[in-house]
Parts: sequence; C-alpha cells; structure tokens
Amino acid sequence: MTLSPASALQPTRLALTAHVAPEDAGGVASGPPSDQIPTTGADLTQLAQEQYNLDVSAAVTLGFSVVSLKADAKHDVLVYQVARYKDVSDAKGETYRFGIAVEATIQVTVDHFEGGLTLPTVAANVQLGYSSASSDLAVRGYAFSHEKAVTVPPWGSFSVDSYAAFEKSIDEIVAAVLFDNDKIRPVLLATTTPPINSADTTPPQHRFFYKLGEALHR
Repeated sequence: MTLSPASALQPTRLALTAHVAPEDAGGVASGPPSDQIPTTGADLTQLAQEQYNLDVSAAVTLGFSVVSLKADAKHDVLVYQVARYKDVSDAKGETYRFGIAVEATIQVTVDHFEGGLTLPTVAANVQLGYSSASSDLAVRGYAFSHEKAVTVPPWGSFSVDSYAAFEKSIDEIVAAVLFDNDKIRPVLLATTTPPINSADTTPPQHRFFYKLGEALHR
C-alpha cells in the first residue's frame, strides 16, 4: 500500500472518527476542535480543484469503492475533486478539510498506460485501447431534494470526445450545488491523518457509477 507522505492531504470517504486516535501518552487528543468544524455553506471560504493519485490498496483503506476491471492487471486510482471547503488544524498540526465537493474517482488499468495519470490521458489511453477505466461520481456534502435535479455525463466509452462532455457536466453540477448554502452539509473531504484502523466504508449518498469503455491491451 502506498499512501502520500504524512504531511500531505489525502482524500477520504471515511467519517472523521475513522481518522481521530485516542489521546497520546502526553494526553494530547487528535482531531479538530469541534467549534471549528464548519456546519453550513457560509462557513466555507476556500475553493480548490484537486487531483490525488492512489494505488488500489490505499484507496480501499481511505474508504473508496474499487472493482477489478481486468484479472491480473495493475490498477491505480485517480481522485478528482472540485471543492468549496474550510481547513481546520488540530493540536498536533494535522489538517482536516471539510466542505462540499463534486468528486470523480477514476479507476484505471495501468499495465500498458502511457503518460501521467490525469483525466485527459485516461481518456486518450482508453480511446487508443491501452487501458480500461471505471468511474464513481459523487456529490458530497449536499442535501439533494426532488426540486434540485442534476444532469450527469452520459459516459459509454471514455473517449476524448466523452471526456469533453464529462468536463461540461461537471461544470454544470458545480454551478448548481457549490454555492447553494442552504443545502450544503459539510463533510470530511481530505486530511493529513491516515485512518487509525479498518473503518466503516459506507459510500456517500448521491453517487453515479459509469463503465468507461472496454478496451483491449496491446
């Protein structure tokens, strides 16, 4: 399993309690002060577009759902977030990022992958037949209602053309939810603290799953 350095933010779909350890020998408790954790959209003053690269075992540890696309193939995971957030630090200097995010998790076979693991290169590799990919698209930290519908990208094969449609759909979802303060319910999006043990990996609500094409390796 390969996790980022301890000082680096890592995306998570686990609850805060999965990352907060009991008091250490010096009596210092981990975790952000409860009065600093944002509870409404109005508390979120920062914006970011982030990409995180994980191996499959790290992604599972952090609560992401993964599937095997091809037997005996090596898989990596790309997590792409467009987020409005607030970072909170604890007494140990660890960071906890709370907020709302439109989050795509792309799982990719990489045995024959060419180039860096980014959304455009995933699209190109799938189109060229070098890779297979699947995606989980989640809107996290938002209370949807029947009156608030969103349109998700019609992915069949994740080609270069469908990637353009994906970008457009993400922009539309971001515009619809990211500043709708009345329905924002901030959740933990990322942290520098790894999970303390095996934890509940219940997936978030409002998730959409896509198979991004079936491709043959060369």
